[in-house]
Amino acid sequence: MEALQANPTDLVGYSDEALLALTREQAVHRRHMEGVARARYAVGQGNQQDVLRTQVEMTRVGQIVVEQETAIAIRVAEVNR
Repeated sequence: MEALQANPTDLVGYSDEALLALTREQAVHRRHMEGVARARYAVGQGNQQDVLRTQVEMTRVGQIVVEQETAIAIRVAEVNR
């Protein structure tokens, strides 16, 4: 409890920060998958749908990152009031 009284923002969003880190890691993997899909398409081993699907996933993960960052900022602002 003393840690919370000393600096309450240290504990705000701890699990949120961990979730955000995992989501960012997913974004890195999605970028890699998109590169693989593009390379396969470029040499005729993949199709355009695979490239588009990975791009949609990258966009979705990017939106989730923004939502998580916003939620963390709101929680920190609420604590700092």
